[in-house]
Amino acid sequence: MPTETTRERLRRVLIDALPPTQTEKYKEDRLKAIASVAQTLALSVSGLGVITPFFTASGFNWKTALFALLAGTALESASLLLLAYIPYPAPQEDQPHG
Repeated sequence: MPTETTRERLRRVLIDALPPTQTEKYKEDRLKAIASVAQTLALSVSGLGVITPFFTASGFNWKTALFALLAGTALESASLLLLAYIPYPAPQEDQPHG
């Protein structure tokens, strides 16, 4: 009966534990999901900081509203930056248009 060396055993465990290599589609889907979360957070921060004070008794605070708008803008910019990292193939000019 052959015995496994420690290196072979470790290699087998790592192959089972680590995720498979990512394709471009997986990377694209993950970037889109993270960008979607950032956009949702941007809307939430803006809504909580700007819109909600109009409907509560606490009153409107310009500093809080300005901070909420800046935070929402930063989150939206981050989501657009993530979407910019998605590689799209260049259009081919050789094919006729139907």
